[in-house]
Amino acid sequence: MSSKKKHEKIFLFCPECGISISHRRILNKGEFRLRYVFCTECGKKIDFANYMTETSINVKSTDKKDFEDKLDKALDIIINDRDFSQSFKNILHRFIARLSYVKLKEVEKEKNTPISQMLFTTELIDLIEYRLTPIMNRKPILSVLKYLDQSDYPEFFLDLKRYQIKHRKNKKYRKAYSIYVRWLIGIIYRILNQINIENGLYEYQKIIRDDLVKFFELEKNYEEKSKDKDMTNNLEKIKKKIREIDWENVCDDWVVDKVINKFTKSRKPIKLNPYKDCDKDSNPLYMHKGWLEKLYNGLCLSDRKIGEICGISHRTVGDWRKRHKIETREPKGYYIIKQGYKMILMPLDYKHPQRKTTSSGKQWILEHRLVMENFFSQNPHLEASKKYLIEGKYLKSGTEVHHINQERLDNRIENLWLYPTKQTHGLAQVSLNQCFSALIKIKQVTFNNGEYICDYSFDYRNRYDEREIREITKPLEFRLPFENIDEIKDEIKKWDWGEISDNWTVYKYRGGDKQSKKSYIEYKLNPYKDCDKDSNPLYIHKGWLERVVTDKRFNLTDSRLSKLCGISIGTVQHWKQRTHKISTKYTKMGAPKYVDPDGYIVIKVPDTYKNPFVKIMKDQRIPFNLIYEHRYIVERNLAISSNLELNNKFLLDGKYLLPEYHVHHINLDILDNRIENLWITDEHSKIHSSLRSLTKQLLDSGFLKFVNGRYYL
Repeated sequence: MSSKKKHEKIFLFCPECGISISHRRILNKGEFRLRYVFCTECGKKIDFANYMTETSINVKSTDKKDFEDKLDKALDIIINDRDFSQSFKNILHRFIARLSYVKLKEVEKEKNTPISQMLFTTELIDLIEYRLTPIMNRKPILSVLKYLDQSDYPEFFLDLKRYQIKHRKNKKYRKAYSIYVRWLIGIIYRILNQINIENGLYEYQKIIRDDLVKFFELEKNYEEKSKDKDMTNNLEKIKKKIREIDWENVCDDWVVDKVINKFTKSRKPIKLNPYKDCDKDSNPLYMHKGWLEKLYNGLCLSDRKIGEICGISHRTVGDWRKRHKIETREPKGYYIIKQGYKMILMPLDYKHPQRKTTSSGKQWILEHRLVMENFFSQNPHLEASKKYLIEGKYLKSGTEVHHINQERLDNRIENLWLYPTKQTHGLAQVSLNQCFSALIKIKQVTFNNGEYICDYSFDYRNRYDEREIREITKPLEFRLPFENIDEIKDEIKKWDWGEISDNWTVYKYRGGDKQSKKSYIEYKLNPYKDCDKDSNPLYIHKGWLERVVTDKRFNLTDSRLSKLCGISIGTVQHWKQRTHKISTKYTKMGAPKYVDPDGYIVIKVPDTYKNPFVKIMKDQRIPFNLIYEHRYIVERNLAISSNLELNNKFLLDGKYLLPEYHVHHINLDILDNRIENLWITDEHSKIHSSLRSLTKQLLDSGFLKFVNGRYYL
């Protein structure tokens, strides 16, 4: 291969301006050194090792001038397109920018690599563009509509449909938008790497950046960095603890030989100060055996933690331990995971066929599963042992081991229960929550300032009989008014139909000559009787049908109207839309509230309700927002409250409940949205933890029973 071809094949990626530069361009300009070069566009220093890429693997040649020419032509086509208004283009521009950000974050999560550490290659651009293509070509799914503006542009969806048709049919237009989208993806990539930097971004990039910051609340995510602060604080505490050690009792000699020149191996004695922080240049304490041994064996710090303290890698710490002949500590054999369960390191002869092994060939297993395994393997005659063990000694994956008293470190066999699947385990948890809810309702368990407490001053079994307990603890049922079709029929009969129409005679076409009276059947309708498609087809009468359909209380969708009249949905649509031309606006709205799959009541609020945190569902004709009823009730009560301190703490602009606060149902009945049953908190998990911690007390006192995998009062 000639040197020319070699230089043309290898490129350097510049993280500052986001382009790839060939070696030939760099050599022609002379902007190069032994280990690094300077970008020919922005002048940034680029390291060979970190930013060298091969075109056959990662990137294609992206000459900036050629790309700018193509981009100018593409933007000219889009800007001068008179088929769409400027308002539509602005909304679509923000929509695509936000979706590009979402797709980049998805790739970041999939690759488990921060965006700042990803090379901005053609492969990455192709991947993001591919994920955006379905949205550009067909009607967007509801899951992405939440990234749209809550704008007052009612024709947006109609224009979007026309745009998608044009995008599919016009090749030139499609190519222009492809270049535009790829350019926009590059802008988003650069913005995410400079989210908190004012300088270095052009004005149009700052506009996009400010929109992303406002819409996704990126300021909190990038500026607060609470985890980094916690880690820094912990590191400072460890450094302070190290400085407070009496180092004179550890060692008298704190002079070490430091290598000055690696080639000549010349050394220079340097005196260390253990009462100061370690510094790899001026105070390299890790070179001293006594200091390193004290941290590793005395304070039980890991190589990684010592490396963070000294500003060096954990491998360097490991090398110095080997030089000083400080032996590696044996692992404890167990540790507690963040969920509160205990993990056990098993010996080499333990080989579960459905579990992964470590690099040393060993396996980690949850202690409560190990206890259940040992119990079944020691009792092979049990039916469960034959059913749930592999090779007679390993517990099958997919089974769930439950702690009866909810204490996750209490791994006695009498406190454990095996469930065959996650679903059956979930039912047990549901039964426990139902018992908790019942005990709260009968005041055996009380709620005080975000914590549950058991009241031992009385016993509910002596105060109430079984019938009274069932009546008090009966859960609420969600039921809409006029949910039953028979209720609608009874209500319709009570109306004064004489005010609606005087003429209740209608004619139904049965076939034949439309000019002949014999082709029609005459009906004398009775609006005070039920609708019947044979004897009393009231849906043929426009006045009756319009009056019934436009009553919002009935929520008469096409399906419910067909049940009311005893006809098919197609017949309903024929008479309502084609024959009588009755607007479907009200029927499309549906019920004013419903229960979502998680069991919470969701209500519809008008588009004038501008809460930025609600779930947005926009239809081409009827825009509306969805919000949980319990959050809405708390929000409205706080908004009119005279307590300004609570108002400022929980509400945005004194109107809308901030998303970081949860609304807890005190009696655990999520359909009971009375204001006295709701509690605002930013520590929702702690409230439920306080309730779970009562399980052992309630079981010991007899208020709660566990029988055959279920909890009972």
